[in-house]
Amino acid sequence: MTCIQPVGFAANQTDCNDRNNTIYPTAPELGDGLDNDCDGEVDENLACRKLWYKDTDGDGFGRNSITRFSCIPLGINWVLTGGDCKDNDPAVYPGAPEICDGKDNDCNRSTRENCSVVSSTSGNQSPGMLAAKKVVPEELVAKAFPNPHNGSFILEVQSPVAGKSSIVLYDLQGRAMVQRQEQLQIGTNMVRFDAIQKTTLMYKLTIGAHSVAGKVLSLR
Repeated sequence: MTCIQPVGFAANQTDCNDRNNTIYPTAPELGDGLDNDCDGEVDENLACRKLWYKDTDGDGFGRNSITRFSCIPLGINWVLTGGDCKDNDPAVYPGAPEICDGKDNDCNRSTRENCSVVSSTSGNQSPGMLAAKKVVPEELVAKAFPNPHNGSFILEVQSPVAGKSSIVLYDLQGRAMVQRQEQLQIGTNMVRFDAIQKTTLMYKLTIGAHSVAGKVLSLR
């Protein structure tokens, strides 16, 4: 309380974040993922604004009950696709293969689909790999999720044959960044990569006479 305004003081208390000089009532929204104008909304009225879903288990799908609007990515635990019916289990997400484990893996409210033949992970596989055998695929198929990644992702592999495979991750200049061998089972296999370079990567997987390649984008 004073008759003269002290340096560093204002005659109102309406600033919602007084540690950032781009945030104050009537400030322009900057598309930075912050509530610049203190109206309780983030990046409103901007064309870049997107709806992000909280993804706790890192399977690339978020829960519909926890969302935020932002023009910029919010981190590794936020994705642009919702619909995850169990966000604490990376084997459960929309479109996931049913592996006859009593769970609704693909979030369609059914726990048993094409489950007449099932196999569990074999003892000689790496700890980061899960395998489930349903039907024999006609060709080798691989899909990475989450895609984009932020340092870790899972490669879902549908293999028509069993045996030792070679998996190589390349940068965009064609340099090999990671090389691994994994024992694949016939059917669905999950191969996890952690603590990898946070950049766009190409992958090539080879098993016997079969090979498949693809791209994993960076979240940055």
